[in-house]
Amino acid sequence: MESYMVRRSSIYVTLFVGYFLYYLNRKSFSFLMPYVIEEEGMHRSELGAITSSVSLAYTISKFISGILSDKISARVMFSSGLFLTSVLVLQFTGFRSLQMFMVLWFLNGMAQGGGWPSCSKVLKQWFLPSELGLWWSVLSTSANLAGVVGPICLSFIARDYGWRTAMYIGGVLGIGMSCVSFLMIKNSPAEAGLEPLASSEPTKATSSNKDASSDASPSGDSATTRDVISSPFLWVISVLFFLTALIAYGIMDWGQLYLIQEIGFENAVGSAFTSSYSIGAIVGSIVAGFVTDRLVARASKNSKSSPRFPWFMFMEAVNLMSIHIFRSLVTIETNKVLILTIGFLFGVAQYGAFSVYGVVAIENAPVHLSGTSHAFAAMACNVGVLMAGYPLTYIAERFDWSVVLMCLEAMSLTSLMILVAARKVEARIGKPSIKVE
Repeated sequence: MESYMVRRSSIYVTLFVGYFLYYLNRKSFSFLMPYVIEEEGMHRSELGAITSSVSLAYTISKFISGILSDKISARVMFSSGLFLTSVLVLQFTGFRSLQMFMVLWFLNGMAQGGGWPSCSKVLKQWFLPSELGLWWSVLSTSANLAGVVGPICLSFIARDYGWRTAMYIGGVLGIGMSCVSFLMIKNSPAEAGLEPLASSEPTKATSSNKDASSDASPSGDSATTRDVISSPFLWVISVLFFLTALIAYGIMDWGQLYLIQEIGFENAVGSAFTSSYSIGAIVGSIVAGFVTDRLVARASKNSKSSPRFPWFMFMEAVNLMSIHIFRSLVTIETNKVLILTIGFLFGVAQYGAFSVYGVVAIENAPVHLSGTSHAFAAMACNVGVLMAGYPLTYIAERFDWSVVLMCLEAMSLTSLMILVAARKVEARIGKPSIKVE
């Protein structure tokens, strides 16, 4: 048991650091946009085109990788993707034209796609169902931690050495970590020469977890990909994932520019807002995993709906309130502590749902199609991320950032209404079709 826990911990730390660098190398350009504007003189629409190019590629790549994760090694997918994305970041710093920026950032998005699907497959193999929500959420905070550290550290480097040097350092670190990942990650306990945790600890809790897992995936091995994609519950989760991603990335990517360009704050305030958001996202992700795991454990076995939905509704209500305050009350006279507090609440509320939607897509699907179920939901998520790029900057160019925030507020209200309406929907993905013999 001790060797199992040591091995699992080392793999988990490797995934955490590796995904930290995945995210840093995907978002470094967004973190450095104020400095790019100063040094390159780029317009908001050009910045939006670049961020949308990576989001478009990531949407395609993550969907394909999610399906492939049911068939190929997660270790190879994770380490090779990190290596490629890091090399592309290094290449990005050597060009100046908008066209090359878009091409290289599109390729970066394609390389990024294997990161999280690999993590989800490894987690499912190394953690029990009763642990999955919490440790999934904790691992997702690696991205949020990059969102805290990235804007501060990269801005500090960019201020003295330029934005290209700041991005270059992230690329070098990613290459080194890709090599470590290839050596350290094992796809499953069996690949590491160990017995699965469930069989090495045959406790009552483990038995109940197995029962819960069986109940959560009642469709069994007879379900097909078509059954999964036609599931009403998966469509509900996908729509919610789409809206939450659009809102989250809209605030995270453009909130700092709203404060700088429209309200009139300095770059440092914008970077601090982004970091505050990411701190809130870390707290929101961990709390969401812990609380919703407890809700699942306490749920009645006869309940067919998802026990995690009440938490999602509470988080969306907090999110709606935060957007309204940010849009209506923040001025140049607003206390900076209040601005950072709003950023923190954004992170808590948005990632309090965002970080767990993927768990819902996996835990309610058949084991052999869990990667496909997650890929479908994740595709909706990444379409939302894509829409948070150029479409939002186009609205900002035609009108202003306050109109963008008004649109995000309307989307948050829509999410809350969907959650209330769908709270009793049967949480079963991939129920097999009835066959007539």
